[in-house]
Amino acid sequence: MEFSPPLLRPAAQRAATPWKNGGGSTSEVIAWPPGADMESAIASPPSDPPLPAYPGTSRDAGLTR
Repeated sequence: MEFSPPLLRPAAQRAATPWKNGGGSTSEVIAWPPGADMESAIASPPSDPPLPAYPGTSRDAGLTR
């Protein structure tokens, strides 16, 4: 089995990507394998919107300051 290291994006290289529903944006911090079967990202919602459902996707959320 071939190992591919995680892709870590330093803060200066992160670009905000708009959410599909237009409710906020996301900046990818780490993805593994690169191309993103699994990722960690920082989201910037404008308020307290519900997260839309994406079948086949598992999410965990936390707060940052």
